[in-house]
Amino acid sequence: MAELIIKNLTYSIGDKTILNNISFSCIPGEVVAIVGKNGVGKTTLLNNILEKLNKSKEITFIGTQPSLGYVPQFRQIDEELPLSARDFVSLPILNGFFPWLNKYEKESINNALSLTNSLKLQDKSIGTLSGGEKQRVFLAQALVNKPNLLLLDEFTSNLDKTSEVECMTLLNDITKKENIITLCITHELSLINEKYVDKILYLEENNYKFISIDDYNREQNNLKLCKHYVGDNNYA
Repeated sequence: MAELIIKNLTYSIGDKTILNNISFSCIPGEVVAIVGKNGVGKTTLLNNILEKLNKSKEITFIGTQPSLGYVPQFRQIDEELPLSARDFVSLPILNGFFPWLNKYEKESINNALSLTNSLKLQDKSIGTLSGGEKQRVFLAQALVNKPNLLLLDEFTSNLDKTSEVECMTLLNDITKKENIITLCITHELSLINEKYVDKILYLEENNYKFISIDDYNREQNNLKLCKHYVGDNNYA
């Protein structure tokens, strides 16, 4: 079976340690929520995975060849950008010798759009889509090359509650259906729920906790995550 293994990962910038001896593992079909205050290394962890996967002993993907899909936190799209959602999804595969798509590539685009319930959006300009529609198209682009590891940085940020739930439900369904390992940074505590998440990686300065959603439900009253980080915006 495939498995992502993080073992004794430490990362520092100058004299400041951002990630301190972190170890955890996850298998296909699991959604792992990465939570913690700003500055504790959530995005840094994803960047380390992107840069070091199977290039160092600290971050390895075993059982099969790793294939990555990634949705960054910030992505500015001009409303007047003359690019359809379908063309946007195709960008990662339009880097070959031929300036056109073959049958297999067209099928990959159709499959990614279908998985994310975005087929009806394919001919619309991406700049005119709503926030939730854009996130689904961004996810489709990350899925177009059929990754087995999916990294999402603040996937539901700036979405209304309905769109948040729709996107996380979709993400969980795709993770299970496609047998992907998904790591998703989130600040929204209401999304740390068995409907959307299987495990939780909680980061704090010089410490971390990796637990199942069941353990979280049993221990949440004792976790600093809930005790100190929940405010009016329900952020973690």
